[in-house]
Amino acid sequence: MAGLEKLKDFVITENSSLELIERFLQRNNYMEVFGIAHHELSHSNFLAWLLQPTASHNLGSYFLKKFLNLIETIPAEEKIKINLSDLDETAVWREYKQIDLVIYNEALNLCICIENKIKSGKSRADQLTSYYQTIENQWPSGENQSNYYIYLTPFARALGEEEINLCYENITYREILGILEEIRLEKLLSTAFIPLLDTYIENLKNNILMDNDTIKLAQKIYRKHSAAINFIVKNKTNLSTLFKDINTFLINSDKYINITPSHNSIIRFLPQEIATCFDYNNSWGGETQRTNFALEIFCNIDAIWVKFCFGKIHGENKEEKQALKNKYFEMMKGFSSLKGYTTTGSKPTSNWVTAARYTIMKTSDDSIYDYDSLLLAFQDKFQQFEQRVLEEWRKEVQKNITKTDK
Repeated sequence: MAGLEKLKDFVITENSSLELIERFLQRNNYMEVFGIAHHELSHSNFLAWLLQPTASHNLGSYFLKKFLNLIETIPAEEKIKINLSDLDETAVWREYKQIDLVIYNEALNLCICIENKIKSGKSRADQLTSYYQTIENQWPSGENQSNYYIYLTPFARALGEEEINLCYENITYREILGILEEIRLEKLLSTAFIPLLDTYIENLKNNILMDNDTIKLAQKIYRKHSAAINFIVKNKTNLSTLFKDINTFLINSDKYINITPSHNSIIRFLPQEIATCFDYNNSWGGETQRTNFALEIFCNIDAIWVKFCFGKIHGENKEEKQALKNKYFEMMKGFSSLKGYTTTGSKPTSNWVTAARYTIMKTSDDSIYDYDSLLLAFQDKFQQFEQRVLEEWRKEVQKNITKTDK
């Protein structure tokens, strides 16, 4: 009972907050749409564009100077020189000898090596050593050359002894965000690129820094209702279990033949009464063959559905097999029992071609949670499928697909 009370309290007190979170999850961010929200290459590309003074953003060297000012190991005198200099000739390279980003200004004898680490794992020490050696071999540090090594991460990270010995220092994406928000506030970016900047800032907050009012709300709700939420997650729809239960249900049924009882990912079955209707005599020897017609059940995250499908027809005469398959396929698409469920665009030349499909139940349907289990919900919905479609379809098969046809 205590668990039930926690669930009630969770639903009643947080209903409006949950609706707000639902709306947040439904919004579009193009970096998410294109699957690059956490893609290090995409973030490195965007930073390279901002760091290049002559790029199309019209920021000039504003972002570059702001970024260089974040590097604590650059002496104050050198920062003053950098900020008073024209940096238009600065080169920004992507994947320079496998280094994520390299900034190089020949006039200032300045090189910045950046290892960009969006994801949680750390870069290998030998990897950072290799980058260090690459830069030092190309532009040896000395009186006339300054090299700086940056480890760019979402959050502050303590560097190891070897990283410190290699002169690496940590800069965070939260510091980068501060520069970007300043650019947005001061309207420094070219108008055409403001939507791009907004998208990037939103993605940085939501997916990298997890710094968003809605995310903070979700974290607050979880802290308050963790027991109820964990209970809900534990008892969410388990498609793997449901698949096994449906498979067993058809194995134990007296009305159906489960054609694939041992298969781990396919459920194909036929009503007992018409299982032989799709058999025919092979003209190459007279032995009985089956057309490989079946009803196939699919358990998807959003729905459980069944398709009426034809597979390969066994036998040596390809023309005879395909003609028979064509005949049955077109005949079945004309059945009155399947009116409204037949597919369009399907070709009988395909393997396991679909003649019709019927949705048994949708997992988003609240009514299924009135049942004690998803299997009971399926069995009830399946019975409705039998009454609405399957019984009439069975009669049409017996009437139209007979042994005299073969």
